Amino acid sequence: MYSKSDYTAVMSRPDSDWPKYGNASNFEKVINHQLKHQFIPSKISLLRAVKELGLRRVDGGSAASDQRAAEQQAQQRMNDAVAQAQSIPLTNEEMLEFGSLSAQDLSSRYESDVWFRTRYDIAIKTWGFRPPMRFAAQTDDEDEAPELTPSQYRVIPAQVTTRRYLTEPAFKRAVDELVKRGLI
Repeated sequence: MYSKSDYTAVMSRPDSDWPKYGNASNFEKVINHQLKHQFIPSKISLLRAVKELGLRRVDGGSAASDQRAAEQQAQQRMNDAVAQAQSIPLTNEEMLEFGSLSAQDLSSRYESDVWFRTRYDIAIKTWGFRPPMRFAAQTDDEDEAPELTPSQYRVIPAQVTTRRYLTEPAFKRAVDELVKRGLI
């Protein structure tokens, strides 16, 4: 059986959100509610009690202001990470890593990893690396390969064929099918 001290411990944690609702009157209401229902002491059960009791926030905030604050904190953390990444000198190991990545892997990491993007941007400026190519988004579902005949394939300029083969999964599958069937 849970006691008042179990619920008070949850309310006193820095991540509990209790300060948003906390005053003496609300404290007693929440504690009595928790003791009555014997919820497992947690941040979730605390917020559940607040919702079930219909308590209003005492800090003047709202869900929208919480969202804005969270976004600002996330932006600040990202800015700090970028500043840290920019302050560290590039290493030969990084040059070797950047040079060893395929165009697809480089593009994928550049788009998904802020630290990697920052370091690679420095390599572009310092060592003359080229900005990564952008590839069409990869999807898990297999789209139908477009109908491509050998004669259609032959009239496409080589540069266009190469670019489309590297960036369009459906076109790549169509070309691979022609090769597999021995038509090109």
